[in-house]
Parts: sequence; C-alpha cells; structure tokens
Amino acid sequence: MVFTYIRSHEWKAFLPIVGAVIFCAHIIAYNVWDLPYRTEDVLFETQINKLTTTTTPIETVIVGDSAAGYALNAQLFSTLSGSPTMNIALTRSHGFIGSLNMLKQAKLRHPEIRKVILVHSHDIWTLPFSREGFFKTEKGIDSQDVSSQYFPTYKWLDRIAYRSDFKWLYRYARYVVKGSPPSVFIRDYIEHPGEKGTYRNGQLPLPQEGLSMQEIDSNQQKAFFLIDTYCKNEQLHCVFVGAPLHELTMRYTNPAYFEHIFNVLDRAVAIQPLRTLFAVPNEYMGDAVTHLDSFYKDEMTRAYYEALREEI
Repeated sequence: MVFTYIRSHEWKAFLPIVGAVIFCAHIIAYNVWDLPYRTEDVLFETQINKLTTTTTPIETVIVGDSAAGYALNAQLFSTLSGSPTMNIALTRSHGFIGSLNMLKQAKLRHPEIRKVILVHSHDIWTLPFSREGFFKTEKGIDSQDVSSQYFPTYKWLDRIAYRSDFKWLYRYARYVVKGSPPSVFIRDYIEHPGEKGTYRNGQLPLPQEGLSMQEIDSNQQKAFFLIDTYCKNEQLHCVFVGAPLHELTMRYTNPAYFEHIFNVLDRAVAIQPLRTLFAVPNEYMGDAVTHLDSFYKDEMTRAYYEALREEI
C-alpha cells in the first residue's frame, strides 16, 4: 500500500515538512493569536483593554509593577485628587521597560494624559533587563528609543529569536488543554482565586531578612532613564515613589540600600523622586513583602495621596 511504501522508504523526507508545520504553528501562536497563556498575559490584555475601552478623559496614570497594582485604587485616587486616574500596573517581571511601554500605550490611546505616578518595588533595580517585558508590550508603539545595547545581539535579531522561541508552542499547547490561567480582578488588579498564604492570614512566616545589597543592573537603570527622557519629551509631570514594604523587611534592610536608589533617582531630569518609605505592618500584607493585602487598598491609597498631594 502507499502508506506502507512511504513509511518504510520515504518517511524521512517528511521530517522537514513536519518540522516546518510545527515551527509555523508556534510562530502563529505568538504573533497572530497572542493568546493569554499566563497570568501576566491576562493582566497585560486587561490593562490594554481598559485603556482602549475607556472613552472619558484620563489625566493621571499609575504605572509600575504588582506592588502598585495591589496598593493603589485608581477610582479612590481620582476622587481624592480631583484628577481622573487609571492604574495600568503590570508585574515586576516586566521591569522598567515594561512600564515605559505601558506609558506609551496609554499616551497612544489617551494623548490627554499629563501626570504619571511611577510605583515600583525597591528590588526591581537589581533585576536584569526584561527582554520579555519589552517584546510582550511593544506592539503598536514606537520603540526606536530602545536600542540594541539592551539585547544580546541586535534588537531586530533578538526579536526574531524571541518570537520564534519554542516556549510559545509549549504555552499554546498548555493553553489548548487548560485555557487561560484562572484569574479574577479584585479592586482593579489581578488576584488568584482560592485561598492563598499571606502574611495577613498567618500562613506566611515573618520575614527574617532585609533586601539584599546588590549592584544596580546597568540596563535596568538605563531603562529607568528612558522613562525619564520620555517624560521630558512628552512634557509629562512624572513622580517616582517606592512601593509598600513589609515593616520587618524594611527594618532588616541596610539604609544604604535605599540611599543608593535615591542617588540614582536624584539624577533624573523630568521624574521627581519622592523619598517617602512606606513600612507596612505584617497584618496588612499579602502574599509577598511588597504586596499589600487588597482589603487595605483604600487605606494605602489615602496614604499615598497624602504623600503625593503636594507633588501632583
């Protein structure tokens, strides 16, 4: 039979075809479908949807990582400040470069934005430049200011390597089997459904150490100054303020750690740094030392507003 003939004599000829089909499938999985494979994808998709579907003017955006997402209630901040505000925070894994791209995404859809509140975890400075954070958030915006110096080779070549990575095929296969990660939005930020260990419920042990003294990553620092340049060029009023931190973690952290960060922030041209540190009691904290339990989000929003009211 034909099938037997092919199987026994020419099956090797079909391997390149099969390989090409698999390769094309996972390229399409990333570049065409762009499905929400992970919690981070669901979050990014939701934040972009908020920007796209909101027809009322936005004056202020809150940009940053999950610490900002858990800590700041944009609706309440709008009421307190009298400035229509939207929280479009992503996660720490997106880095400063993800925040830059989200700011560009916001300005693209709402050119009326004039004020920016940057809220990032204190330890983001020591993380490496987020390649995935850049490529995942760059669609539809001008990224000419992010040069090849941030990538292992050239930006265009690294983009091809990133988009053709077989992890997208794996993530697509997992998505087909399991669907999007189970996620819900509580008080305007993503939460994992079900009971989880938090400091507040006593399921996480008290922190025994502070933030580790490490060198600031040079590319992460450069990404911060790209935001500074963008704020200057777009004539935005930008303020940087640190994230809430578990009071014990802050107590155990060498003060020189924060001073080192402030020294970098002081070099910014357009971004105004706020030196206020928010040390938060154990019973207010969620599932990480920078994650406020969402039950206390309004209280923390008021604290941030009081710290920022003279600056915004």
